[in-house]
Amino acid sequence: MIRITFRSLAWIALLPLSFLISCSKEVSIPGQGSVEAKDNKVTVRGADGSQVVAGDGIELPKDWPKEIPILDDANIKMAMGQAKGRSLNYETAKEPTEAIAFYDDAMSKGGWETGQTMDLPGMSNRTFTKGDQNCHVTVTSAKQSTTNVQIVLSN
Repeated sequence: MIRITFRSLAWIALLPLSFLISCSKEVSIPGQGSVEAKDNKVTVRGADGSQVVAGDGIELPKDWPKEIPILDDANIKMAMGQAKGRSLNYETAKEPTEAIAFYDDAMSKGGWETGQTMDLPGMSNRTFTKGDQNCHVTVTSAKQSTTNVQIVLSN
């Protein structure tokens, strides 16, 4: 009996991706969109206008809502945009408690209401609402002296 684990599936998925990155190519998928690997970044564009960019040296998307702040030392690792939402994942040198306190303060000052909150050792999660928008912020401890921040905004 062959046993396939999540780890082996991840490697199977990453092998073609690593080939694309080493070749710096764009591959179009008719009717679906395209995948481009260049400069240690992978960009996936959907036919519907959605886009995901992951890798190193990612800039804050031009259409990122100014009302959703990011820490000034953010090292963006992934940005995603689609019609009904946005997502951003970045690393910071701030402590997790500093990062979540930044969002508690900034979102409150921006007129966002705090909904659900959860604080565990090494992880905090907040849900903020403003009108018909929801913003979920998750802060977790990552590698030594690094904190990961994930923001998901939906309408």
